[in-house]
Amino acid sequence: MGAFPLRTRAGALCCSLLIAGSALWPRPQAVSAAPSGSTGSSVSQESRGTKMLYAERRDLYEKVGLLTGIPWYELAAVDQYERTINQVKKRSAGSGPVAVYFTEAQWGGLLNPDPEDRHVDSIRFFGGLGRDGSGDGLADRGTTSTVSTR
Repeated sequence: MGAFPLRTRAGALCCSLLIAGSALWPRPQAVSAAPSGSTGSSVSQESRGTKMLYAERRDLYEKVGLLTGIPWYELAAVDQYERTINQVKKRSAGSGPVAVYFTEAQWGGLLNPDPEDRHVDSIRFFGGLGRDGSGDGLADRGTTSTVSTR
């Protein structure tokens, strides 16, 4: 058995599906901007942008929920928890629609001599959570299309 408990691995699987889903499913089309002469257009555009982001996230949660059998609102709660923890700890979780963070030790394996390892076979050998989700053969921790599925 690997270095991480089953509960951690299950959480990593859910998070990885969120990350993978953000890369696999197309994003909704942007709402066209209001005429530049209208009052409050910047506030209106910001509100629309936020609504689009929330709609994109919910769509992603629902699709991953269908695949896993986990209700979308529980996936949303995990994502919000990760966002809050990342904000408190002042760390970046990437630029994707979901906020999932893995340390180098979690991603590559505790005993892996290369903390920035991207090779799937060696990550698996050392019990890391990192996997390739984009099909390029590399498990890149900073890419939202790459997943962790252990």
